Amino acid sequence: MKDIYDLLNYVEVDLEEYDETQLNDLERKKIKKKLQHSIKNKRYNFRRIIKYVAISLAILTLIGIATFKANPTFARTIPLIGTLIKNSYGYNTNEFDKYTSVINKTIEKNGLKVTLDEVVLDDNSLIIASTFKNNEKLPKSSLPATMSLQLFINGKLINVSGGGGGSQFIDDYTYVAVNKLDVHNIKIPNNVNIKIVYENFVIYQKNQKDFKTINGPWEFEFNVSKNEIQNKTNTIKINKNLKFKDIDMDIKNITITPISTTIFFDFKRDMPVDSMCDPLYFIITDDKGRYLRYTGGYFLPNKDKINYDNKETPSFLSFSAVPSDSKKLYITPYYDSFNSKPTEPMLYSDDLPIILKQNNESKITISNVQRKNGKIYVDYRAEGICFGIPGNLLYLYDDNKKELDIEDVGNSRKIDNNKDIITKIFKDRNGGNIYVGTLNMKDVIILKDSKVITPSFLHTNLLFYLQ
Repeated sequence: MKDIYDLLNYVEVDLEEYDETQLNDLERKKIKKKLQHSIKNKRYNFRRIIKYVAISLAILTLIGIATFKANPTFARTIPLIGTLIKNSYGYNTNEFDKYTSVINKTIEKNGLKVTLDEVVLDDNSLIIASTFKNNEKLPKSSLPATMSLQLFINGKLINVSGGGGGSQFIDDYTYVAVNKLDVHNIKIPNNVNIKIVYENFVIYQKNQKDFKTINGPWEFEFNVSKNEIQNKTNTIKINKNLKFKDIDMDIKNITITPISTTIFFDFKRDMPVDSMCDPLYFIITDDKGRYLRYTGGYFLPNKDKINYDNKETPSFLSFSAVPSDSKKLYITPYYDSFNSKPTEPMLYSDDLPIILKQNNESKITISNVQRKNGKIYVDYRAEGICFGIPGNLLYLYDDNKKELDIEDVGNSRKIDNNKDIITKIFKDRNGGNIYVGTLNMKDVIILKDSKVITPSFLHTNLLFYLQ
């Protein structure tokens, strides 16, 4: 059986869900060095290293490393119960509320109060929102706290194949987390008993060797129903083969629920088993030009293979929910070699707009830059089809061309259209010159060679195009 490090090579997560620049240059180098030491003969670059560090944390501790996608007031007060998941995942309609089960149960141990706030369950994922309040100040640092989490369904311990989520320090004593656990390969009845066990609470303390650990466990048991969401779940067979370079990929089906969209597939590549075997990825848009956000996934090159224990489990890529007024979906495959390099930092002047070209398909256009109170506010648009590709980022640098950190609060993240203005807030380092840059995405190849309409969507007034 493959060890955990090999299996981690095939797990993906979207870093647009994360504030990637929370790691400073030194910490990035340390992580990179540790990964290269632990997993020999692998092909990594910075963009990919950060991705796999994130998903490693998500699997081993089942917690994300991100800040919430929320408005500026989110971090100043604890959100109302019943809104944590909606705020975190950007759901902006009351329709989502009917699928949320509010638990609101609190357990205190060793000075730490843990509140299980709410959960949402569908065929693909279990989303859990929790609040952690300590009686002593929690050390804020460049890496967040993590929770060791166990999941039991109808009394059985569940091994979760992947996950992700987000987390945020609300104040010096309070920490909020939303975890998304992938359960697509588990047959879960519509009415189910769930037990969630947080084993301990671990905090990385900056400039210190040791982690701070608050021992648990905190156990929560409750019943939840997915009847409401099940009634609006559709699985559509696609059965389309895609081939590009050495990738051979069979798209099996797509499952659409009110909270998620998931593409299932098998694939293989003519590469050594211990290499980074990525599939083709997808950009999904609807007839109004809105993008479905990539939220993560899990994959193994299991097509025509017999040496994987979970050969029968298809790989998948997950996206946000389809808007209720969408009439068509366009699914565009793309190839990514993960060799994107940062563009040469450009000295900022007052001559706006600034256009940062990424490739022939996409660019970033900066329309406004403001500097005040130790922060730099940047308004920009990510234009072109690469808007829907994780890692389509804007960077700011100081006089020494060292990357500036992104502020935890106030960034615009509920963006679903490449015409929307995005606001990013950076921490000003020394008041000197500002340099701007992005990623050169010339390693991304958009595939637009075919178009397929899937008639099975007609009963829901939704057409599918696989481009």
